[in-house]
Amino acid sequence: MNKLIWTAAALAMAACSPQGDGTAQVKQAAAAERPSDKESEAYMWKAEEDWAAQSVRPIPGLMERILADDYSGVSSRGDTRTKADQIKSQAEPLDGTFVSSKLDYVHYRHFGDTVIAQGQESLKRADGKPDVQLIWHDIWMFRDGKWQVVASQDSKLPPKS
Repeated sequence: MNKLIWTAAALAMAACSPQGDGTAQVKQAAAAERPSDKESEAYMWKAEEDWAAQSVRPIPGLMERILADDYSGVSSRGDTRTKADQIKSQAEPLDGTFVSSKLDYVHYRHFGDTVIAQGQESLKRADGKPDVQLIWHDIWMFRDGKWQVVASQDSKLPPKS
């Protein structure tokens, strides 16, 4: 048992030493470059706000900037989308269905280089029909010096009675 403890201790020290594979140093350097939680949340809030606003007005280049190349999303209709799919759908001409869109709230949970954002947005319809409310999750990851969404899922809330 004592030999096992010494072996584990030696391995742990080797992993942290300069001769190790450098994983610990790389993780520390990446964490040092990551903005503070407050700065990260401000960036994410603005990006989420702009994403919601795309239902009313186009924002060129937004999807290219905030979605990771390996992004995978599920829309409120249940279809799955890649980054290319999402860019294509945002590039289509707006049909005038909605006159405004706003974020109701966003809650953030930080796990190092990963943040789970859970929020809700309200879309006001132009035709007077009941407004639409979406509840969603976006998974943000800090990679290559920037925050990007790697996965998302939207659900449409039933109309209020």
